[in-house]
Amino acid sequence: MSAIFDLTDGSIGADAAGEKSADRFGVRVLDLAPGACRWPVAEDAHGHIFCGAPARLGRSFCSAHMKRAYVPNLRGRG
Repeated sequence: MSAIFDLTDGSIGADAAGEKSADRFGVRVLDLAPGACRWPVAEDAHGHIFCGAPARLGRSFCSAHMKRAYVPNLRGRG
């Protein structure tokens, strides 16, 4: 049985910049299903908690985290 964590209480869920994550739920790495988003949303005494939402086909992240992970090149090439 996989554990799902409710991150809405604010006790965990801050990103590296200290801002509260927009993610509401998460799962531990051993509970991540194939095709689940692997974006870390929190960390506690037992390790990281990951998003766990359905990832985009062939990717490691869900649509919301793809937008955060991959920033388009606005300067152009060359």
